[in-house]
Amino acid sequence: MIHQGLRFFIAGGAILVLTGALQLVVRPPKPGEHRWINRGTIWAVFCVAMGVGAILVGSGVIPVGR
Repeated sequence: MIHQGLRFFIAGGAILVLTGALQLVVRPPKPGEHRWINRGTIWAVFCVAMGVGAILVGSGVIPVGR
């Protein structure tokens, strides 16, 4: 059973993953920027990584202190 307080991590993590995925799809690179290595792509990958981490904490895969 998921602890009531950890549901926040699951909801927040899902929002971060969605934000990162939409950032990859929607944001066009500025002229002169590399297609895959630019500020928007790095931020999107960071959001997805933090979101997955938060979901893992919320689901109990990564334990947190009492």
